[in-house]
Amino acid sequence: MKPHSFSLKYWNDILCEWTHFIHNEPVDQTIIRKKIFDSWKRCRSQGLNPYQKYNKILKHSEWEDAQKKSAPLIKAAKDYLEIIYTNLGVQENSLILTDHNGVVLRAFSYGDSKRPSTYLGNQTDEKGSGTGSVTLCLASGEPEHVFGAEHYLQIFHNYVFFSAPILDKYKKLVGVLCISQPCTNYHPYTEALVKVGAAAISYRYDKASSHSAKLHSSHSGEASASHTAPLHTFSDIKGSSPALEQAKSIARRVACTDAPVLITGESGVGKELFAHAIHNASLRQSGPFVIINCGALNREFINAELFGYVEGAFTGAIRGGKPGKLELADGGTIFLDEIGELPLDCQSSLLRFLQEHEISRLGGITTRHVDVRILAATNKNLLTDVSRGIFRNDLYYRISAITLHIPSLRESPENIHTLAENFLQVCIKNSHIVKRRYFSSDALAKLNEYHWPGNIRELKNTVERAYCLSTELKITAEDLGLFPLPAMSATQHQDAIHIDENIWRNREFQILCQCLSECNGNVSKAIRRLNMPRSTFYAKLKKYGLKSYMYCNKTTQT
Repeated sequence: MKPHSFSLKYWNDILCEWTHFIHNEPVDQTIIRKKIFDSWKRCRSQGLNPYQKYNKILKHSEWEDAQKKSAPLIKAAKDYLEIIYTNLGVQENSLILTDHNGVVLRAFSYGDSKRPSTYLGNQTDEKGSGTGSVTLCLASGEPEHVFGAEHYLQIFHNYVFFSAPILDKYKKLVGVLCISQPCTNYHPYTEALVKVGAAAISYRYDKASSHSAKLHSSHSGEASASHTAPLHTFSDIKGSSPALEQAKSIARRVACTDAPVLITGESGVGKELFAHAIHNASLRQSGPFVIINCGALNREFINAELFGYVEGAFTGAIRGGKPGKLELADGGTIFLDEIGELPLDCQSSLLRFLQEHEISRLGGITTRHVDVRILAATNKNLLTDVSRGIFRNDLYYRISAITLHIPSLRESPENIHTLAENFLQVCIKNSHIVKRRYFSSDALAKLNEYHWPGNIRELKNTVERAYCLSTELKITAEDLGLFPLPAMSATQHQDAIHIDENIWRNREFQILCQCLSECNGNVSKAIRRLNMPRSTFYAKLKKYGLKSYMYCNKTTQT
């Protein structure tokens, strides 16, 4: 019976078969899983009382000895246990860590009614606790679940337990991570959480000497230059608009999984900030966080950058070879920014890696398994690129298991004042000569009026410029150096939307727009004001796709 099939009917069916077994009556083995039935028989042969209220608890001295022997495991699991515990967040959920003998080393539980399984020093093997997910996991070395009356001890019949093994580099079981919850609280997310948690603890246990130190010694310091320490958390994402709060809520939920996430949004909305926050809230937070700007990679050596190369792979290859960005991200997260800019041939190589999780350095003959979580970002509509044949559809669906849209400032105007005030306080704090500043009411109004094509990045630059150039205590609208967009008809708007948003950040473009706006779209006036040859002026209008009538305000022409 699979976890997603848990139901009240199933709970009643297995309770009925458990009752038959306890009373030595025939059991329907089409209902009870074979591994469960075999465990029940072993429990009965060992004389275990199915109605006992407590598990076997070790003596304090024995438990202390077990802790000392498992000190590396406890240290490797410490941070992850806290992260998983905070993500449980439901009344009566519990989390335990056991050693390879099933002794509970660490335990966390919500609610007032602690069940025996969460007692420190509890012996959760078959002799002490009967049939259970930890018992089965210790025996099989695989993730296991036990639901309701599948437990041999009646005291656990109202709970479902999920367990996953913690393995060393030789695939030897060194511990078990287990989450339990009432059957009525069952959610498939719990099973995924315990598997990802156990895998993360296994990785840290295996590489306790730290990944970065290992790379320093192996690659003469090149790894440290490629790693980016994730500086930001969700608390650094300012703003409280409904759209932004929804994005943060989704990001928090997916952070504790290993699912690929495609972060979408216009330039400057903070996609990289969200990637930092997701990594910092994930079970991979102690692993490397590597950023690849796909649009900035040298197209001739793009595969070498991603997958690395061996010595002599090509002219100019450094002695000893070099690890690729994917290899440097092993055990952590890789952030593929501007993924829509990858050429098709490289998309094929990346897809192969995402399917196999193996890399082969350029010019090499051996492969290496790489454990990495993929976050990607784009400001393009990748489905449009898929339809145009410039982005692989199979790669798109591989990286977009979860799509996270970050709203623009136009979609979340309520965030503008909050962000502007925050950026201003940062300027004041970082200034060598402390200058107190505040926004005037007309400056705040101007911030609201502006289009913000460059989004948060542009807002930040605007505030920093105004802070540096203002000479008064009050920052005015003029200090901001912004101008509102002219009102447009529907036809004018259709012409305007064809202007590339990157152009809006061009200073020459802004000057042209401002001049046309002030001259009410009169080209002759604009030319005289700019003291520019007419041919040059028209050439620049064509360059930026501008139409003079877009700036005509008919209400002022009466």
